[in-house]
Amino acid sequence: MAADEPAPQSELAATGSSDGPDGRGSSGSSEDSGSSAELQQAIRRHDGRRLRQAEQLAGTLAQVGAAPTLEDALQALVLGALSLLDGEHGLARLFDLNVPVGQEGGTTLYVEAYADGRLQVRRRPRGHLQPGNFGALLREGGPPVLVEDFWTLDPLTYPAYEMMRRQGMRAAVNVPIDAAGRRIGSLHVDHTQPGYFDAADLAAAGALALQAGATIERARLEGERAETQRQLDAQTAQLALREAETAALRELDRLKAEFIRSISHELRTPLTVVHGYAQQLHAKAASLDSAAVQRRAETLLQASTRLTKLLTDLLDFTRIDAGEIEVREEPVDLALLLSELVDDLRDSPGGERLQCEVQGRPVALADRAQTRHAITNLVDNALKYAPDGAVVMRAYASAPPATDDSDHAAHHAGAVSKTSKAENTTEPMALASGLPVVRVEVEDRGPGIPRRERRRVWESFYRGEAVAGLNIVPGSGVGLTVAKALVEVQGGRIGLETPPAGGCLAWIELPAHDTRPAE
Repeated sequence: MAADEPAPQSELAATGSSDGPDGRGSSGSSEDSGSSAELQQAIRRHDGRRLRQAEQLAGTLAQVGAAPTLEDALQALVLGALSLLDGEHGLARLFDLNVPVGQEGGTTLYVEAYADGRLQVRRRPRGHLQPGNFGALLREGGPPVLVEDFWTLDPLTYPAYEMMRRQGMRAAVNVPIDAAGRRIGSLHVDHTQPGYFDAADLAAAGALALQAGATIERARLEGERAETQRQLDAQTAQLALREAETAALRELDRLKAEFIRSISHELRTPLTVVHGYAQQLHAKAASLDSAAVQRRAETLLQASTRLTKLLTDLLDFTRIDAGEIEVREEPVDLALLLSELVDDLRDSPGGERLQCEVQGRPVALADRAQTRHAITNLVDNALKYAPDGAVVMRAYASAPPATDDSDHAAHHAGAVSKTSKAENTTEPMALASGLPVVRVEVEDRGPGIPRRERRRVWESFYRGEAVAGLNIVPGSGVGLTVAKALVEVQGGRIGLETPPAGGCLAWIELPAHDTRPAE
């Protein structure tokens, strides 16, 4: 940073000296060269150096023009200037034209380089261009400045005198970078040898900065345009995110309102039954025969069972949402479990349509209560939305899960899973290792579920288009959500398929228990 430190105005005007023809600060006249031959040799060296400078100037301008970014262009300019003038230290800065001189943040980009290859780039460096600083003088419209020797400046009027001595910098050229009638930056090259630069070096540096200015300005404008576009894209993305969040909140509000209506209706129906029959029993108990009491008791039991099921789903939903589901693994005989379900659901609405098919001896390593609850929810869903035809429950041992094109449910957030290559397919780790599994299926002949909705049916409170118009009392809205979570928390899978004959086939796969006798 040697050439960019404060210097008194009086010194800036008195930096020139008598240079020899090689431009390297010779203090004597041409007569001191010793001989005419030495003079001619010096002239040839001088001319050769100017020719090399012209070639280097063209090469540097080409590199600046080919630079992909503003930072790269400024680096190419500084390194080219060092090579052009055989300098030992150089720097270039771009001014922030919105910040007055002398205030913090007057530079937007700062590139510093050394002849030994060291390079430093800073964006909006801290500090400011102090009055009297060479960069500040150039920014204010001052002319190019040639400094023969910093050390000859008055330390009382040149605050950076001691720093320049520590750095060992003596000579410097300081030129502006102009473009489109504006001063956009400055270029500085330093050397440790006093009188190293001459007026020709100052002119070469000025020509380089002038011709590179237009390219740097284009790069600067392109960088500003790209930054503006980036900010615009970020704002657009943020706006889209907020709009999506707003839409999601509206949808959540709608689902909550729908859920309240649904749950109110679902609770009111069995409560009305319970309340009505309880009133009858209270008022007419003495006059009713045992058969009438038995019928009313059965109705009360159905209604209370429906209430219990509804409240259990809601309670499990809150536990799932809080991550409080516990799993107690044990061997679960699925043949026995399905048989119990058929008996328990036989007296429920549509229960007479239930059929059970079991192949072999499927035994799962699972939580019996959670598995029963999940299968019950699948059966309830089938009985509700498939008003006609048989509802078949099947259980059998299955081959290890393989990737297929069925629409598997998206994996629950709390379960550990890996994503397979099939689209929309997730496999919990317990089923991805090639171990045997057991499979439970619930098949109905209802309207089915369109492929586009198969991922959404597992969402809370979602109701598919195919059943939206049916005259069916909606349930809690979380039955399938609960079933999915209860299966996956056990390391299982759950999904939907469309059978060839139509309808819907919901399936569950759980790790199989090894039923082979011990050897």
